[in-house]
Amino acid sequence: EDGTKASFTGTASLTAGDYTLYAVCPARAVQSVSTELVAELEFPYIQFPSATSFDPKADILVNVPHSISVEDAQTDVIVNNMCFRRAGSIVKVVLSDKTGTLAGDRIKSVYLESDMAGAALSGVLKYYYKTEDAAGMSSSKNHVTADLTRLETLPALDGQSAVYLVLPPCTLTAGSK
Repeated sequence: EDGTKASFTGTASLTAGDYTLYAVCPARAVQSVSTELVAELEFPYIQFPSATSFDPKADILVNVPHSISVEDAQTDVIVNNMCFRRAGSIVKVVLSDKTGTLAGDRIKSVYLESDMAGAALSGVLKYYYKTEDAAGMSSSKNHVTADLTRLETLPALDGQSAVYLVLPPCTLTAGSK
Protein backbone atom coordinates (compact mmCIF):
# COMPACT_ATOMS: atom_id res chain seq x y z
CA GLU A 1 0.00 0.00 0.00
CA ASP A 2 2.66 2.51 1.00
CA GLY A 3 5.50 0.98 -0.99
CA THR A 4 7.03 -0.77 2.04
CA LYS A 5 4.59 -3.63 2.61
CA ALA A 6 2.81 -6.11 0.39
CA SER A 7 0.95 -9.37 0.77
CA PHE A 8 1.42 -12.41 -1.45
CA THR A 9 -0.33 -15.74 -1.42
CA GLY A 10 0.62 -19.03 -2.97
CA THR A 11 0.19 -22.76 -2.51
CA ALA A 12 2.82 -25.47 -2.27
CA SER A 13 2.83 -28.98 -0.84
CA LEU A 14 5.93 -29.23 1.30
CA THR A 15 7.41 -32.16 3.15
CA ALA A 16 9.47 -31.66 6.29
CA GLY A 17 12.79 -30.00 5.51
CA ASP A 18 14.62 -26.79 4.78
CA TYR A 19 13.76 -24.65 1.76
CA THR A 20 14.96 -21.48 0.11
CA LEU A 21 12.26 -19.31 -1.44
CA TYR A 22 12.84 -17.34 -4.64
CA ALA A 23 10.31 -14.82 -5.91
CA VAL A 24 9.80 -12.23 -8.63
CA CYS A 25 7.13 -9.55 -8.63
CA PRO A 26 5.23 -9.19 -10.90
CA ALA A 27 5.25 -12.89 -11.75
CA ARG A 28 4.35 -12.16 -15.40
CA ALA A 29 7.84 -10.64 -15.85
CA VAL A 30 9.37 -14.12 -15.57
CA GLN A 31 9.95 -15.72 -18.96
CA SER A 32 11.66 -18.83 -17.56
CA VAL A 33 13.66 -20.18 -14.62
CA SER A 34 16.39 -22.78 -15.07
CA THR A 35 17.45 -25.47 -12.61
CA GLU A 36 20.60 -23.38 -12.03
CA LEU A 37 18.32 -20.66 -10.58
CA VAL A 38 18.69 -18.27 -13.48
CA ALA A 39 15.50 -16.28 -14.04
CA GLU A 40 14.85 -14.59 -17.36
CA LEU A 41 13.04 -11.30 -16.65
CA GLU A 42 11.38 -9.23 -19.37
CA PHE A 43 11.70 -5.44 -19.36
CA PRO A 44 8.99 -4.28 -21.79
CA TYR A 45 9.91 -1.99 -24.69
CA ILE A 46 6.51 -0.28 -24.44
CA GLN A 47 5.58 0.99 -20.98
CA PHE A 48 2.50 2.77 -19.68
CA PRO A 49 3.60 5.11 -16.86
CA SER A 50 1.12 7.06 -14.75
CA ALA A 51 1.12 10.85 -14.60
CA THR A 52 3.47 10.83 -11.59
CA SER A 53 5.23 7.46 -11.60
CA PHE A 54 6.51 4.52 -13.62
CA ASP A 55 4.54 1.62 -15.09
CA PRO A 56 4.13 -0.86 -12.21
CA LYS A 57 4.09 -3.74 -14.68
CA ALA A 58 7.60 -2.76 -15.81
CA ASP A 59 9.01 -2.46 -12.28
CA ILE A 60 10.52 -5.88 -11.63
CA LEU A 61 11.41 -6.86 -8.07
CA VAL A 62 13.46 -9.92 -7.07
CA ASN A 63 13.62 -11.22 -3.54
CA VAL A 64 16.66 -11.78 -1.42
CA PRO A 65 16.68 -15.61 -1.16
CA HIS A 66 14.68 -16.47 1.96
CA SER A 67 15.20 -19.66 4.00
CA ILE A 68 12.41 -21.47 5.83
CA SER A 69 12.14 -24.72 7.76
CA VAL A 70 9.07 -26.93 7.63
CA GLU A 71 8.62 -29.37 10.51
CA ASP A 72 5.69 -31.42 9.18
CA ALA A 73 4.24 -31.87 5.71
CA GLN A 74 1.96 -28.90 5.14
CA THR A 75 0.47 -26.64 2.55
CA ASP A 76 -0.07 -23.53 4.71
CA VAL A 77 3.26 -21.94 5.51
CA ILE A 78 3.34 -18.33 6.65
CA VAL A 79 6.45 -16.51 5.50
CA ASN A 80 7.24 -13.12 6.98
CA ASN A 81 9.85 -10.51 6.22
CA MET A 82 10.80 -11.33 2.66
CA CYS A 83 12.93 -8.54 1.23
CA PHE A 84 12.83 -7.45 -2.41
CA ARG A 85 15.06 -5.24 -4.54
CA ARG A 86 14.63 -3.69 -7.97
CA ALA A 87 16.08 -5.61 -10.88
CA GLY A 88 16.17 -2.43 -12.97
CA SER A 89 16.49 1.31 -12.66
CA ILE A 90 13.99 4.15 -12.72
CA VAL A 91 14.78 6.90 -15.24
CA LYS A 92 13.11 10.30 -15.03
CA VAL A 93 12.75 12.23 -18.30
CA VAL A 94 11.86 15.92 -17.87
CA LEU A 95 9.91 17.25 -20.85
CA SER A 96 11.02 20.60 -22.19
CA ASP A 97 11.18 22.47 -25.47
CA LYS A 98 14.62 24.00 -26.00
CA THR A 99 13.55 25.58 -29.29
CA GLY A 100 10.55 27.41 -27.85
CA THR A 101 8.39 26.43 -30.83
CA LEU A 102 6.45 23.64 -29.08
CA ALA A 103 5.96 25.16 -25.62
CA GLY A 104 2.64 24.07 -24.12
CA ASP A 105 2.16 21.19 -26.57
CA ARG A 106 1.05 17.87 -25.09
CA ILE A 107 3.07 14.68 -25.49
CA LYS A 108 1.53 11.29 -26.40
CA SER A 109 4.72 9.22 -26.12
CA VAL A 110 8.39 9.42 -25.20
CA TYR A 111 10.92 7.35 -27.13
CA LEU A 112 14.32 6.83 -25.50
CA GLU A 113 17.08 5.31 -27.60
CA SER A 114 20.69 4.53 -26.76
CA ASP A 115 23.41 5.08 -29.32
CA MET A 116 25.94 3.18 -27.19
CA ALA A 117 27.01 -0.11 -28.76
CA GLY A 118 25.42 -3.05 -26.97
CA ALA A 119 23.28 -0.95 -24.62
CA ALA A 120 19.91 -2.61 -24.11
CA LEU A 121 17.04 -0.49 -22.81
CA SER A 122 14.47 -3.30 -23.00
CA GLY A 123 14.41 -7.04 -23.48
CA VAL A 124 15.00 -10.19 -21.43
CA LEU A 125 17.56 -9.96 -18.62
CA LYS A 126 19.17 -12.97 -16.95
CA TYR A 127 19.11 -12.75 -13.15
CA TYR A 128 21.39 -15.16 -11.28
CA TYR A 129 19.95 -16.00 -7.86
CA LYS A 130 23.09 -17.83 -6.65
CA THR A 131 25.23 -14.69 -7.04
CA GLU A 132 22.34 -12.21 -6.79
CA ASP A 133 23.57 -10.56 -9.97
CA ALA A 134 22.07 -9.64 -13.34
CA ALA A 135 23.82 -9.89 -16.68
CA GLY A 136 23.19 -10.69 -20.30
CA MET A 137 20.25 -9.55 -22.37
CA SER A 138 18.41 -11.42 -25.08
CA SER A 139 15.63 -10.29 -27.39
CA SER A 140 16.94 -6.85 -26.51
CA LYS A 141 16.26 -3.49 -28.08
CA ASN A 142 18.28 -0.29 -27.79
CA HIS A 143 15.10 1.67 -27.14
CA VAL A 144 12.04 1.93 -24.91
CA THR A 145 8.78 3.85 -25.37
CA ALA A 146 6.53 5.44 -22.78
CA ASP A 147 2.98 5.34 -24.17
CA LEU A 148 1.07 8.19 -22.49
CA THR A 149 -2.20 7.91 -24.42
CA ARG A 150 -3.97 6.25 -21.46
CA LEU A 151 -3.43 9.29 -19.22
CA GLU A 152 -6.37 11.54 -18.45
CA THR A 153 -4.20 14.62 -19.12
CA LEU A 154 -1.19 14.36 -21.41
CA PRO A 155 2.02 15.94 -20.05
CA ALA A 156 3.17 19.27 -21.46
CA LEU A 157 6.54 20.40 -22.75
CA ASP A 158 6.93 22.81 -19.85
CA GLY A 159 10.24 21.87 -18.22
CA GLN A 160 8.28 20.61 -15.18
CA SER A 161 6.39 17.56 -16.44
CA ALA A 162 8.26 14.27 -16.26
CA VAL A 163 7.89 10.73 -17.54
CA TYR A 164 9.33 7.73 -15.69
CA LEU A 165 10.67 4.59 -17.38
CA VAL A 166 12.02 1.34 -15.93
CA LEU A 167 15.21 0.11 -17.61
CA PRO A 168 17.38 -2.96 -17.11
CA PRO A 169 20.77 -2.25 -15.51
CA CYS A 170 22.72 -0.08 -17.95
CA THR A 171 24.72 3.12 -18.21
CA LEU A 172 23.19 6.07 -20.04
CA THR A 173 25.48 8.82 -21.20
CA ALA A 174 24.67 12.38 -20.18
CA GLY A 175 22.29 13.95 -22.66
CA SER A 176 20.93 10.63 -23.97
CA LYS A 177 18.10 11.27 -26.43
